Amino acid sequence: MNVSHLQKLFFRAGVNPGTVKSIEELRGDASTRTYFRVTLEGKDGAGDATTTMVMMKYPASHVVDGELAYLNVHRYMTAAGIPVPRVYLHIPEEEILLLEDAGDTTLEDMVEKIGFGRKVTEIYEDAIDQIVAVQRRGSRCLDGRALPSKHSFDFDKLMWEMNFLATWGLEKLESVRGRKRVVSDFAVHIEPVINDIITLPLVLAHRDYHSRNIMVLPGGGIRIIDFQDARMGSAYYDLSSLLFDSYVVIPESKRDRLFSRYTGQVEGEPFATWKSGEEHFDNLFTMAIQRNLKALGTFFFMFHGRGDGRYLRYVGPTITYLRENPVLKNKYGRLSAHILPLLESLADQIKNKGGGFIEGYDPRGRPGDQAPSSDV
Repeated sequence: MNVSHLQKLFFRAGVNPGTVKSIEELRGDASTRTYFRVTLEGKDGAGDATTTMVMMKYPASHVVDGELAYLNVHRYMTAAGIPVPRVYLHIPEEEILLLEDAGDTTLEDMVEKIGFGRKVTEIYEDAIDQIVAVQRRGSRCLDGRALPSKHSFDFDKLMWEMNFLATWGLEKLESVRGRKRVVSDFAVHIEPVINDIITLPLVLAHRDYHSRNIMVLPGGGIRIIDFQDARMGSAYYDLSSLLFDSYVVIPESKRDRLFSRYTGQVEGEPFATWKSGEEHFDNLFTMAIQRNLKALGTFFFMFHGRGDGRYLRYVGPTITYLRENPVLKNKYGRLSAHILPLLESLADQIKNKGGGFIEGYDPRGRPGDQAPSSDV
């Protein structure tokens, strides 16, 4: 896509956002979408002010039931008042979407830059409030046309994610004999965790709610991105993603306060079914087991499947979350005894390839500690 072609597309669409001055490709991650920053001058011929927007180029496979999944989910997120980037223009024949430019600063970047001071704490509190809004208002907005209402984190989906870890992690172990038995035993031991998760009520879940998918605007507001794969899930799904984020380790005391902030807002909601604080705590840590194992599967897939080792540095902190998970240790002891040594072996295996444990790194999170920033 060059400048003149995009300008012609604007003209053909009957819009005049300004003169296209440049198109710059943005850094990507594991997504199959490609993003560009479009710089424009002189909106509607009014002076020479410069504005920017983000252009998303998406593959045809992202159109589901005749509608781009991003736009489908965006509609319900917007109706629920969730701060997602505005959509300026969709040109389906070119498979591009023009969006509000939410900048380059993620929540992870903010933590790296200024640590867990007051400002970052307030942003995390806002992020928690948005989880509540997605679960409460977002769930109520869904109707029969909503893609998220047609999909859920049921037994098959959650187990599929665990099989993903088995395929791209456990089956790549170099020093373990009887890999098939290792994988089949993992399936047996993880099954009780999945069975406990699927007993919980379902709400709308963002699905990938972590510090890299929360953009921080210059004024401190946030934009939630990467929501197009939202589906129904446990109320703890997004919560554990944020509180046990592989990219940013929140200090334990702050994590506890954020958990309490969430709890205080959802008590009385139909999905808040826990009967005690202990049960509520167990639910969170049970969900965290699955989310952390899922994250490891993604990191190993990026390395073994795509030849991209940039995510290996987050393997160590994620394993540490699991090692320190009290519910994994006390309630799912067989899984703990089986999977932790295997994960330690995997971490050793990648030590000289960009991954493994980070020397001197305390994943429990002293104030200001966090996973190192990514160059993704």
